[in-house]
Amino acid sequence: MENEKTQQFISAMFDILRAAKAESEYCCKICGGVSEKELFIIVFVGQNESVKMSDIADSLNAPLSTLTSIVDKLVESKYLMRYNWQDDRRVVKVTLAKKGKKSYLAFMKQKNINATKVLNQFTKPEQEILINYLTRLSNHYLLKREHKKFDLLFRFSYYCNIEIKKTD
Repeated sequence: MENEKTQQFISAMFDILRAAKAESEYCCKICGGVSEKELFIIVFVGQNESVKMSDIADSLNAPLSTLTSIVDKLVESKYLMRYNWQDDRRVVKVTLAKKGKKSYLAFMKQKNINATKVLNQFTKPEQEILINYLTRLSNHYLLKREHKKFDLLFRFSYYCNIEIKKTD
């Protein structure tokens, strides 16, 4: 019985991850054909308006040199604008350009459509239970993989419009 439940859980998780991956690829396509990391950066900047490069690097857990090449491409493609902060010229910040805002809004619209589709499968009390369980599950994985902030469960929580809160 225990092994059967484990297998059902594993199967359900893989189905969810496959769906999240497919949705991620679709979002990248509707947002201008950007990569997943590029989309994550666009969304991160969109949610925070003006962001230091170091903050993006921290959120991706990526070296600044890696991030710089991705941001260079996004600036060249007119998704982002880069500038030096007025108080300290050593600090480089980025903000969304017009094309980036359009992609960010397309992503947010798709995210809300997906969340509505998922939640509409459940009654209001079931929705609360689902959100609580998914939050607990997400927190479990995020705490175990704190150094990998851009994993599939994190993306799934984005698509389902679930806020993940780090617990101490």
